[in-house]
Formats: sequence, C-alpha cells, structure tokens
Amino acid sequence: MAKYNIFFVRKVLVLEERGKIKPLNQITKDRLVVIGLLALEVGFVYNVVVNFYHYLVKGMLYNLVLGVLATLGTVILFVYLIVILVSFLDKRKVIRSFQK
Repeated sequence: MAKYNIFFVRKVLVLEERGKIKPLNQITKDRLVVIGLLALEVGFVYNVVVNFYHYLVKGMLYNLVLGVLATLGTVILFVYLIVILVSFLDKRKVIRSFQK
C-alpha cells in the first residue's frame, strides 16, 4: 500500500476545487461591499454608544475622545453609504430611461 503525503493530497484537492469556483460578477461584488460597509457602520455606532456611556457614567475622559472619533467615522461612513445608494438609484433610473 502506497503512502501518500497528506499535504500533497490536500493540495491536489484544493486545486480541483479551485477549478470549479467561478469569479464573482460585479453585482455580487457591489453587494458584498455594501454589506461590509454596513457592518463597519454598526461597529462605529456601537463604539459611539459605548464610549459616550463610559464617559457619562464612569467619567473616563479618554472615552470622550474615542466617542468623538467614532462619531466622525460614523458620519463619514454614513455619507459614503448615502452616496452609494444615490448612485445606485441614479443608475437604475438611467437604465429604465434607456429601456423606454
């Protein structure tokens, strides 16, 4: 009975599976970007709430600074998401106008 190197067998299996994977289309990539940005936005909002809570209840001054920074990050990310949404809706409007 022949002995196989487990790393070689695993590498062959990975290469076989890699051949079956299709590249993502642009719509899927855009959706994944929006999902990732929404998750990042939720993290920023959570940090804002937690840091301001710690500042108000426990009186930790550095949490005020962190809360302000998290608020700025939240605002910037929220504006970016709104721009993505508006551009998406604008593209749909243009596409519908071409169909008519």
